[in-house]
Amino acid sequence: MWSVEYMQRVSLEIYTSALEAAKIITDVVDHKVELSIPAGSVLLDNILNLKIILEQAKKVGKEVDFVTEDEFGKNLLNMLRGERDEIVVGESMIDSKSRVKFPAVHLPSLHFFASGINLKKLGLVIPLVILLAGVFGFLFLSRQHKAKVILYFTPQVLTKSVGIKVGDGLKTDLDKKVLAGLKLAGSVDYSLTATSTGIELEGEKAKGKVTLYNSSSVLEAIVLKKGTRLTYKNKDSSYVFTTQNEVIVPVRTGTVPNITSGTAEVLVTAEAIGSVYNIKKDRELSVKDYKSSDLVASSAEDFKGGSSKEIKVVTQEDLTKLEQDLTANVLKTPADALKNRIPAGYALIDKSEKVASKTVVLNNKVGDKKDPLSGSITAQVEGLAYSKTELVDFMGKISKNVVPQGFEFYSYNKELQVDVLGNTEKTVLSPTEADLQVTFKFNIAPKIDEQKVFEKIAGLSVVDAIAKLDKISDVTKAELKIEPGFLFFRKVPTKASAVDIQIKIEE
Repeated sequence: MWSVEYMQRVSLEIYTSALEAAKIITDVVDHKVELSIPAGSVLLDNILNLKIILEQAKKVGKEVDFVTEDEFGKNLLNMLRGERDEIVVGESMIDSKSRVKFPAVHLPSLHFFASGINLKKLGLVIPLVILLAGVFGFLFLSRQHKAKVILYFTPQVLTKSVGIKVGDGLKTDLDKKVLAGLKLAGSVDYSLTATSTGIELEGEKAKGKVTLYNSSSVLEAIVLKKGTRLTYKNKDSSYVFTTQNEVIVPVRTGTVPNITSGTAEVLVTAEAIGSVYNIKKDRELSVKDYKSSDLVASSAEDFKGGSSKEIKVVTQEDLTKLEQDLTANVLKTPADALKNRIPAGYALIDKSEKVASKTVVLNNKVGDKKDPLSGSITAQVEGLAYSKTELVDFMGKISKNVVPQGFEFYSYNKELQVDVLGNTEKTVLSPTEADLQVTFKFNIAPKIDEQKVFEKIAGLSVVDAIAKLDKISDVTKAELKIEPGFLFFRKVPTKASAVDIQIKIEE
């Protein structure tokens, strides 16, 4: 006759205790029970829990089959199998899926559960088992007792200025505060015009006919050579004319009081250009080397043809100033000659540009009737540049060397202010070398001694520990988390290895 045995499969929860599992086995109808134990189950904390379940199964005449995928649990099941030499009744076996079968058994290590035991003895054993389970559980949780501390700080910003030297051909040296530089060279062409300042009159000379009157008592004809000067005076001004040819003025005639002067006419030309020489008719002119009582002249007609205008001409002063202005304009913007020579990532040091050589071409000479005058210049310019990236890295390293005592370097602001110190007795500014002052900012945070922090809070409650942490200088906020959160583990561990102290910066 065939007999059929049924097996009930029961899946336990992760927090199902040994006593709860024992009760489940008792309540199951079938003779065989398969207990599926999840990974991380409290039943797998120690082997005693499994033994309790087996003893209860033996008591109620049930056969238990354990199944688990927990690696630690597999080891416990292997340990139970290793105790088979102590098993008096039944056998055990384990398969590849960590399934262990335990028939109803009698274990010598728990011989007080042997058949025939009375309920009074059983009442003494169960509390003992619970006590042992509690002890093992407490020891296990003690190993998990940990604390995590997070201290928050707001970084302090420091501003520093450091003098450094940049030089072509120099090697970067942090200790000497020297940064390698790069000499640049280029050329620039510049043209310029200027106003001529010289003034010259240009025009025509006035001409006209004069009548000469010889009233001399000498009674001789007067001969005037070509070019004899005659002067017309008008208020404070004098206007000189010269005869165009030789003229003979005859002697006077008649007797006193009826004397008639000898007369002659001659053409005259103004000695200078200008309309002011266009004198009117009947204006008296004196003759050089003669008294007016002896010889005098009078304009016989209105003089005509006199004209003048101002013409700009080039002077030596104009040429000198033009050359100076050409050079000055090149010096004002010498960087124009180098802007296309600056490599990517480099910066030209302001005012380091110098004109190494120049060629000036002036398009005019002194006396040229030219306005404006013009000229051009070709200049060879040199200057000094530095790598912006290298300077940023350089100042970042310097910032780490100037952190005040009691603080730690946190971060670095890469925005720099660069000032050129110029050319003085103590500083240099040239196309090959320059002294700079670099102003930079960086963030620092207080240096924390984690051992001292641990010593302050070891063994304290969360409230007391937080109060201690809040008193640490510059701490803006403190957090404390203790695990596990059970009643007996609400204080900070007394082992330094169990306390994780972290520093966080809030910007």
